[in-house]
Amino acid sequence: MGIFNKMIGVFTGNNKSMLDAMPEGDFTLEGITLPITTEQIYLEYAISMCINKIANALSQCTIETYEKGQIRKGEVWYQFNVEPNLNQNISDFWNKLVLEMVVNPHGALIVQSFEGYWIIADSYSVSEKALKENVYRDVRVGDFVFNREFRESDVLHLKLSNKNVKQLVGSVYSVFGKVLTSAIRNYNRKNARKVFVNIDTMFEAFKKEIDEKTGKTEYDLRLDDLFKNRLVGYFSESDSATPIEKGLEIEDKTAELNGTGAKYRETDDIRGAFDDIINMVADIFNIPRGLLKGDTADVETMTDNFITFCVNPIAGQIEDEINRKLYGKTAVLEDTKMRIKTSSIKSYDLTKIAASVEALYRIRTLNTNEVRRLLKYEEIKEVWADEYMETKNYQEVNKKGGEEDGK
Repeated sequence: MGIFNKMIGVFTGNNKSMLDAMPEGDFTLEGITLPITTEQIYLEYAISMCINKIANALSQCTIETYEKGQIRKGEVWYQFNVEPNLNQNISDFWNKLVLEMVVNPHGALIVQSFEGYWIIADSYSVSEKALKENVYRDVRVGDFVFNREFRESDVLHLKLSNKNVKQLVGSVYSVFGKVLTSAIRNYNRKNARKVFVNIDTMFEAFKKEIDEKTGKTEYDLRLDDLFKNRLVGYFSESDSATPIEKGLEIEDKTAELNGTGAKYRETDDIRGAFDDIINMVADIFNIPRGLLKGDTADVETMTDNFITFCVNPIAGQIEDEINRKLYGKTAVLEDTKMRIKTSSIKSYDLTKIAASVEALYRIRTLNTNEVRRLLKYEEIKEVWADEYMETKNYQEVNKKGGEEDGK
């Protein structure tokens, strides 16, 4: 419920002034700034949660580079595991990449600078071709615009399977957003303090006194001062004293008009409406609903589904795009390529997987260093750590007792 409580603190609590004062076009969450209007903030919050979840998962992937079938660590390995460019680490890089894949209808565009760094474009225009390479122009990164054209083979271009995912979310939100906005207004209205100000004939006498400077009656001036200044302290959360003239009486009608009891202060309607939005966005991104909201029940199964249906397709697209453009057909056919392993996203308890790892080791599926990489341990710089082992319990069917055909 931490997500929900964090939102309620902004929309209905003391921090609501933050929302009211927020200029249109500026919403920053976890380092992400999105161009929105105030009414869209609920939706953008849910989208930002999904973006962060996917980006964090990608940053946990193990990226391996191969040279003719052998793992080699070089410039490409370093760039896509540690530092893609001078101004970003790999976590920041994946976060911006997923963001651009979502918010840009054309997808994310990665270009390589003259120095060899990989940079994600903030904006660009594309001329799509049917039989020739696409051409990318006006590529902008920050306040710098490249004064050259990029062809398809020069860039890494990544898109979600549904390139209009943000438009799809926005269309569905047009219904759920109204429900959530209405629920918040009802909550605020039910929990607002309501008072009656009773005015008797003694105070009515001030109507006869007229201020020469303003032309207003003393009656109007005193009521203006009451509502604009003195009652501010009465409605504040801090202790206060409010002076009241004879002829005025403040009568608190909150309990009578709003009702009493905890049920009038509950946020079930808001919680339900916001959960609907979270569920809707999670389904579109193929993220298990409970995993996005931080539920702990059956988290292992949800994590497996998240990796299978959400992360693997994106990681596969990145891997294919890098292999076909950075390495090329000839190199890939010779097993010189990149592989993105999503198995490292999960954390493993050694006591729970020891038997399984031992079984994979003894049938030559994994060697010692492959097991250590899976567990995020440092490799052993010895020849035997890269060798595959097999127990004598496993042998060919035509062998018996170490001899062929029983001889």
